[in-house]
Amino acid sequence: MSNRPIEFRSAVVVVTLLGVVMALLNHFVVLSSANYSSVFGALGK
Repeated sequence: MSNRPIEFRSAVVVVTLLGVVMALLNHFVVLSSANYSSVFGALGK
């Protein structure tokens, strides 16, 4: 298992950062959208 193209810790860090970035983008997009803010506005408070 020493010939892996990427280290497991590096993969975990990259996936975690991508997940956080996508969650923040989704959060701001939902809040900035008038259509979704009326539906999910109560969930964000």
